Amino acid sequence: SSSSAASDVYKRQARISVVLAAIASTIATGLIWICGIGPATAVSGRSYIDRVVAEPGKLRAAYVYSAAMRRTIKVQLAGAESSSRRPTLYLLGGLGEQDPANSIWNIKTPVGAFFADKDVNVVLPIAGNGSMYTDWQRDDPKLGRYRWETFLTKELPPLIEKRFAGNGRRGIAGLSMGAGAAMVLAARNPRFYHVVASYSGCF
Repeated sequence: SSSSAASDVYKRQARISVVLAAIASTIATGLIWICGIGPATAVSGRSYIDRVVAEPGKLRAAYVYSAAMRRTIKVQLAGAESSSRRPTLYLLGGLGEQDPANSIWNIKTPVGAFFADKDVNVVLPIAGNGSMYTDWQRDDPKLGRYRWETFLTKELPPLIEKRFAGNGRRGIAGLSMGAGAAMVLAARNPRFYHVVASYSGCF
């Protein structure tokens, strides 16, 4: 009958639509990963702040275990110590830190003193050399496991905001290698940061 034929046509069209949608999704996902613009790696295990200690220059240091990188990362902190909820600014360093225990921002600027009376969390991760703050495809025999995008966008923010009264508003800035990384992280994670800034960046 005509109604039966119409039903068969409809069913075939529905199956074709499902197949085409699956193909389109697969192609899109493949292109995203081939072009290197996929989301940060999913984190297995639990990341946590191991301890927080006072440092010279009106800074604190949080030692954060990264489940993604399977090691503890030192993160320096500036800003007024208070219980009021406040925004968080991430400041990224350059290609190689002059001092592996200090952010270049602390070496070249009075970042601790400047932010000491300001109601903001300033976060200065001590980056891996030449990391570009990205998730590397493979572990490096000398540098180890780099999962910096995962650390900065998945692991660290909720820990900082819970421990230091963050209000969910975030900014990111960097110099040199960190400047390019700040722009890339903001572009790859839309609406995650409210402001972004670059100093002496190479894009």
